[in-house]
Amino acid sequence: MYSEWYSYHFPELVKLVTDNYTYARVAQYIGNRKLLTEERLDGLEKILLDSEKTRAIYDASRSSMGNSVSRVFSKIRLFYLPCMQSFFFVRCDSGGSLVSK
Repeated sequence: MYSEWYSYHFPELVKLVTDNYTYARVAQYIGNRKLLTEERLDGLEKILLDSEKTRAIYDASRSSMGNSVSRVFSKIRLFYLPCMQSFFFVRCDSGGSLVSK
């Protein structure tokens, strides 16, 4: 799961965002937690639909104990996250068709 990779960089996020799909979207949006600024919080709030959680994530990003972003991590974020999000939709579609039968 992507949360295992991203938690090396921002371990506090796992406790703040528990849904895997939302976690992947948030992690993709944030990228390097050190670059999350007040100006970018509106976009994060559009993903989360929760202003309190958005503020909690921002506060956690300021005091996170995670590692710095490496080149390998950046490539994983660019290529793996879109695939993971696509698999989520395939799984939901196939699950829906199984329920309807």
